[in-house]
Amino acid sequence: MFMLGACGGGGSQELATSPVAMAPQQPPPHSPTHSPTHSPTPPRDSFADTPAPGSPPGRDGAGPDTAAPLPPPDAEPPPEELTYTVTVSTGDGTRLGEARRLASDDAAFRYVGAAPRPWSGDPSFRIADGLASQGLKVSFATDASLIELRLLAYGNTQVEIRVDGVPATATALRLGDDWQTRVVRLELSGGTRMRQVEVFGRFMPFGGAWIPPGARVAYPTNEDALPLIAFAPGDSYTQGNGAPSPRRTYAGVAADLLGHELWTEGIGGSGWLSAGPQSPTSRITTTLGRLNKPPAVIVTALGFNDRFRDLDEVARVYDASVAMIRQAWPQARLVTLGPWTPQGATRETAAMRETLMRRAAANAVDFVDLDGIVTQENSTRYTDSDGVHPNAAGHQRLGETIAERLRAVIR
Repeated sequence: MFMLGACGGGGSQELATSPVAMAPQQPPPHSPTHSPTHSPTPPRDSFADTPAPGSPPGRDGAGPDTAAPLPPPDAEPPPEELTYTVTVSTGDGTRLGEARRLASDDAAFRYVGAAPRPWSGDPSFRIADGLASQGLKVSFATDASLIELRLLAYGNTQVEIRVDGVPATATALRLGDDWQTRVVRLELSGGTRMRQVEVFGRFMPFGGAWIPPGARVAYPTNEDALPLIAFAPGDSYTQGNGAPSPRRTYAGVAADLLGHELWTEGIGGSGWLSAGPQSPTSRITTTLGRLNKPPAVIVTALGFNDRFRDLDEVARVYDASVAMIRQAWPQARLVTLGPWTPQGATRETAAMRETLMRRAAANAVDFVDLDGIVTQENSTRYTDSDGVHPNAAGHQRLGETIAERLRAVIR
């Protein structure tokens, strides 16, 4: 069980402790069994090992080569007892004393986002270009049992940390918006092997990390082969309102079940007829079209906020947006989600659904219908307290359904 406390300014807050027996994870229903997303121990050759400076010679810089006896072919590895402790402190600098500093541009860090670059406010941090509300992923591999991440509370910054695909906390780390540096300390007990660490957040300038001087760190090369699924442009559902974290949205659930790497870009209240920087065409130009990894699948997820608008104009903007996406990423499979609401279908959402379905067919875009997943009868189970957004169970149900229906069209 995870226990999550509040994160305030000043001082230090212990946010999560989680003693758990980490048996090898089983792939979720219908997911590819080879998916690294659900493998707790990536293969040794998945990492581009970078031995710590001064390591003695031998395999992986760990000492003289010794051959350990191999287990029988069908033997299951014993469960690994892991304890995560996550602590957030305000103020810059390591608490480790003697530590190895990894700058934000260290070769071990792997970024997924729109043209990640040094942040103009402080070049020691890196941030995705374009809209700050997009998801930014930073991952690396290390055998360190103690890691300190350097982040900035930029604008309602929310972060999830995963170790070998397992969340380190039950809900998001909410770092605030006071523009102060946060040091997120992650302690892992239960063995020192190479583990894969993923930091996924919104409004998240990443300033690197500190690890003990004898620890190894590596670029996670196994992730390069994962197909990327981009949910964009999207609205507050894609942004993650009501979800436990920016990684555990309906989009994150669907990506995990499909065995795809995740990227999202959602803006609350936006739609096909939003104007200015929030317009779909602007978002495609500044953000989606500048991803640093080509997406295999792009899922558009707008419509609910346009339900009282001119549907002919929605059709026109949709057509233009699809053309722009195809110009930016001609190899990507395009999918459009139908509109949905935790309160069930209405006359307006039904009309929007028909419009998007027709335009998707006219543009040779796959359409995933979400009508009837959440209804007035089951809305209390799947709706957040605001009565508008899915809650955690709603995101889970939507993600599972979307993954099942996407699987049928993106084979």
